[in-house]
Amino acid sequence: MPRIQALWCSFLWSWLPLLAQSAAGDWQGRIEVPGQPLEVSVHLLEQRGTWTGTIDIPAQNAKALPLAAIAVLAADVSFQIAGVPGDPTFKGKLAADGSELAGTFAQGGAQMPFALRRGDPVAAARARLDGLQAWLDETRGQFEVPGCAVAVVRGGELVATFASGQRDVGKDLPVTADTLFPIGSSTKAFTTAVLATLVGDGKLEWDEPVRRWLPAFTVADAALSERITPRDLVTHRTGLPRHDLARTAPRSRAPTWCRGCGTSRCRRTCGRSSNTTT
Repeated sequence: MPRIQALWCSFLWSWLPLLAQSAAGDWQGRIEVPGQPLEVSVHLLEQRGTWTGTIDIPAQNAKALPLAAIAVLAADVSFQIAGVPGDPTFKGKLAADGSELAGTFAQGGAQMPFALRRGDPVAAARARLDGLQAWLDETRGQFEVPGCAVAVVRGGELVATFASGQRDVGKDLPVTADTLFPIGSSTKAFTTAVLATLVGDGKLEWDEPVRRWLPAFTVADAALSERITPRDLVTHRTGLPRHDLARTAPRSRAPTWCRGCGTSRCRRTCGRSSNTTT
């Protein structure tokens, strides 16, 4: 199981940022160069407060040129093409519905209008997953995991599926997109990894009560409900006992006291591990 958890964490940290999107995204459009409009594709990405981006200019056989000096302030957006003479710079505004970015392109003293429209996010996500199958095959082998599958979902739509390895080594049967896996404790690793990205983005704090973000969060003990933090949940120190049979006996109910110290108010002190909350 630790190998599987490590594989999923590796996947999340390597590929999840490619699917992330804030006010950024994938854009297609053109610069109105006199007599010959210039088609461009721009990708802007924001991670933990840092902006990165690239631009493609097919007519110049330029692909994934890095962008620099990217600034986004409300609807105002600006960026430069790095390392190109004349400091080619885009300065524009986002439309109210976020579907268009338009403004002025300047280079070497010349100025001309540009207009970009947001691309299909699902199609863009599929394009950015190019190479994931090879990465998955290689990484699965490094972690000595017999088989695994990945489904990428965005906005409720299935973007892509990837399968690697064998579901039955003895019978030499391959993993497919329809193979069922007992996920077990792998959920702990990737749930904590995703929560960590929220903490990094300033959208969550490890040591504030869960109810700050989920007011309806409740356990049997009212006082404990007010105090449990995200860190408590992911480190198994809420005080709830193990309740592994809950998945096979859904009508059962976990005791409201900690078997480690015999109190319903236990929190962080007795060392009793609870995987019920993750």
